[in-house]
Amino acid sequence: MTKVRKAGKKPTVPIARKRQPAIDPVDGASEWKRARRNDKMSERLARQIVNDIVSQNRGPGFKLPAEGEMVRKYDVSRGTLREALRLLEMQGLIEVKPGPGGGPIIAELHPADFARMLKFHFRIRGSTYRDVLIARLAIEPVMARLAAEASDPKGLAALAKVMERCEQTDLGDEDEWRETSHLFHSLIASMSGNTLLNLLGLSLKHIYHDWATSNITPRDMRAEVLAVHKAIAKAIFASDGAKAERLMREHMVFYANCSGDFHSTTLDERIRWT
Repeated sequence: MTKVRKAGKKPTVPIARKRQPAIDPVDGASEWKRARRNDKMSERLARQIVNDIVSQNRGPGFKLPAEGEMVRKYDVSRGTLREALRLLEMQGLIEVKPGPGGGPIIAELHPADFARMLKFHFRIRGSTYRDVLIARLAIEPVMARLAAEASDPKGLAALAKVMERCEQTDLGDEDEWRETSHLFHSLIASMSGNTLLNLLGLSLKHIYHDWATSNITPRDMRAEVLAVHKAIAKAIFASDGAKAERLMREHMVFYANCSGDFHSTTLDERIRWT
C-alpha cells in the first residue's frame, strides 16, 4: 500500500550537508575497451587519460609521461595521442610545453575554461547577455544562502579578508571599486559547498563581466551598495541562510535594474564566443 504524506508535511531534502569525497565508479580498463558507436579513438583515449589522472589523484603541475611512453602504454599511434592531447588542451585540462623537457602538464582548471565552452553553446542557441543576467539573478541568492548554511571555515576566513579590503576601498576609484565588487560576488559564488553550483555561478559571472567591462553603480550610490555587501556578509557569518538569500536577491534586482539601464541598447546582443 502506498503511504500518503500528511498535508502540510514537507519532505526533507539534504540540500546543505558536509561534503563527502566523490565516488568514482569508472573502471578504467573496461571504459577504455568499451567503444561507443561513432566514437573516435582519440576521444576514447582522451577520456581514458582523464580517468587515469583522476584515479591517480594527479594535480596541477604534474607532468604526464613522454609521448613515446604514452604511445606504448595505450597502444595507439602518435597521431591519435596528439589529437587526444589537443582535445584535453582545448578543455583547459593540460598545457603542452614545446621543446626539450616539455610535454603535457596538468593545468589548473578555472571557471573561465568552462565559461568559454558555455559561450560556444550559448551563441549557437541564440542566448543573450540578458539571459545570463536573469540566470545570475536566480542563482546568486541561492548561492548566498548555501554559503551561509555551509559555514566553511576557509571560505569565511577569505570572506573576512575580502570585506576588510572592501571597507578600505576608495569609492571614487573606478578600478578599485570594480575589483572589490568582483571579489565579493566571486567569493560568495564559490562558498556553496556544491562544486557544480560553484562552477556554474562563477562561469556565468565570468561570461557577463567579460562583456560588461564598465562600472554601472553611480558613485553616489556606492556607499549604500557597500553597506548591502556588508549586510550580506554579516548574514553569512551568522549562518543565517534565509536572510543572506533575501538580501542577495534584493541586491541582484538592484544590479539587474542598473544593468538594464546602462546596457539598454546592448543587453539583448547574442553572446559572443571569445
